[in-house]
Amino acid sequence: MEWKDIAAMQEIPDGGMKKVDVGDREIALARVGQSIYAFGDRCPHMNGPLHEGKIENGCVVCPLHKARFELSTGKRVGDPRIPIPKVLKAGATMAGVRAHDLETYAAKQENGRVLVSLERRKL
Repeated sequence: MEWKDIAAMQEIPDGGMKKVDVGDREIALARVGQSIYAFGDRCPHMNGPLHEGKIENGCVVCPLHKARFELSTGKRVGDPRIPIPKVLKAGATMAGVRAHDLETYAAKQENGRVLVSLERRKL
């Protein structure tokens, strides 16, 4: 596995996230204590910037429609919540929109640096 040095651990606040562009990929880094997680920055629901979301109970929460994904696996654990009035015909269609799991990447820290493997992990 090839590792790329992409950030300093101190650039990512505990409980926070940072977006890093690596080649043509937008990768979000999330830190919880001394653990670091790396995943595609765009929500698979409607392309929201996940690094602008929140970390709650081991999950990243999309800032647009609140879809939830496990940090450790990328698994979707909460569907998007889309507030659409029932009187709109589109509401019935949009209510069924689901998000897929996130692309995740192996990440580790060494000597205060964040290293990521760009090989996509499988669930």
